[in-house]
Amino acid sequence: MDRAGVAPLAEGSTDRGCLVLVREICTAHADALIFSGVMGYEGHLLMISDMDEKRRQITMSVRQLVMTARELDRHGHGCKIVSCGGTGSIDHAAAVDGVTEIQASGGMFSDLLIRRGFGMAALEYAMFVLATVTSRPTPRRVIVDSGRKSLVHWEILDLPEVVEGEWVGRLEMKALCAEHGVMEVVNPDRDAGPEIGDKIQLVPGYHDLTTCLHEEIVWVKNGKVVETMPTDARGKLH
Repeated sequence: MDRAGVAPLAEGSTDRGCLVLVREICTAHADALIFSGVMGYEGHLLMISDMDEKRRQITMSVRQLVMTARELDRHGHGCKIVSCGGTGSIDHAAAVDGVTEIQASGGMFSDLLIRRGFGMAALEYAMFVLATVTSRPTPRRVIVDSGRKSLVHWEILDLPEVVEGEWVGRLEMKALCAEHGVMEVVNPDRDAGPEIGDKIQLVPGYHDLTTCLHEEIVWVKNGKVVETMPTDARGKLH
């Protein structure tokens, strides 16, 4: 992904930075660190739309990680852990022989990016932001109290949507301001739309960055609140 880390110990590669790093861990820092394995992330491949091409590229990428682990084993540095993957690549990364761990926690919530951008349509939406209607300036326009400060958005994401409940197909999000969302009634001539104070359940474009904007998560089962959990990482930027 051209982020942090070192290059894999791929066959024919002259870059031995990975081996140098592991040797450093196992010698100079052996009193404080235990080398257990390698981790990689093929996140730059998650939005490939052609599923066959996506599988091919993810498989090639993850195999480099596995080859790195085997090369380290050959040099006496046992790799008990070969960790990779994410929600958008779980089907393909998990199929590569030698992988021991998949990092796919986002699948438990899902969002518009995961289902549409990553092609993981089988994962059900499980996290929503409950917005409140604060203004009805015109028969078409609906203003809610959830904007960019509660529903993160950037150019690659779809705007938050109503995907279940009474407002499905009746309301569309048009814009997110800092503190408000601008929605529209789809058919204002035939539909009066919501009233001020009504609740609108929205699925976010990306749950990762939405979660940390909120003080707590309310867990609901069969329409009843079963637990309220504080978001411990809220506001922690280091």
